[in-house]
Amino acid sequence: MKTKVCENCGYVGKPIPDEFSSFTIDAMVWLVCSAIAVITGIFPLILAAPIFSLVHIAVFRTMKCPKCENLEMVNLHSHAGEEIMHDHHSGTPHHWTDKHGSIPH
Repeated sequence: MKTKVCENCGYVGKPIPDEFSSFTIDAMVWLVCSAIAVITGIFPLILAAPIFSLVHIAVFRTMKCPKCENLEMVNLHSHAGEEIMHDHHSGTPHHWTDKHGSIPH
């Protein structure tokens, strides 16, 4: 896994999986699909929940910052990652500097 930087706190490292949010989403889908299937009598609708869970597990891997648990982490060597590194590790926020990196007076 690539090294990422957190947009919120500036943490640099590998993100961790966000199992709780993922489980909550899957549980809600299972609950809603089951309730609708029981209420309407359309029992094949129950198959939508496991299909959604399999797709969710395979495609959407939610990762979060291990320090502040923010979900917004970007690749360290991307343009956004370099801006975040500059903002969090230079002491001067990026939006306070001009295009040459100096502080305008």
